[in-house]
Amino acid sequence: MARVTYRKHPMDTSIKVGEKLMLSVKTLSAHKPTIVWEADLGKGWVTIPKVATKDFVIKKAKEGHTGNYRCSVNGVASRVAKVQVEEVQLTENDESLENLEGTSESVEAIESTETETTSPETETSTEAPTE
Repeated sequence: MARVTYRKHPMDTSIKVGEKLMLSVKTLSAHKPTIVWEADLGKGWVTIPKVATKDFVIKKAKEGHTGNYRCSVNGVASRVAKVQVEEVQLTENDESLENLEGTSESVEAIESTETETTSPETETSTEAPTE
């Protein structure tokens, strides 16, 4: 078996749903590397198909990507990286957008009702007349 030295292992990471997940390794090897990425998402280690580079990328991570990952170069495994993909937490300002889901109310309609002002022709005065 060819000797492989890891100069950089994949690192533990915590990201939000929808963000990019990127794990990388750097190695030294006398032979052309054969690279295999593996994941354990709670049911044991499985090979991730179609990934044969030193960078493993998921463009938009999902909660289901939470788990352990490792890279094997020429049969020598890297350290295990723990990946946590967390659901995005809504802030108070985001709640109004969540409440609109499934309604027919448009954003333009909401904005127009919030910005309505009284025109000068329809204003009434509550001041007492001066003599």
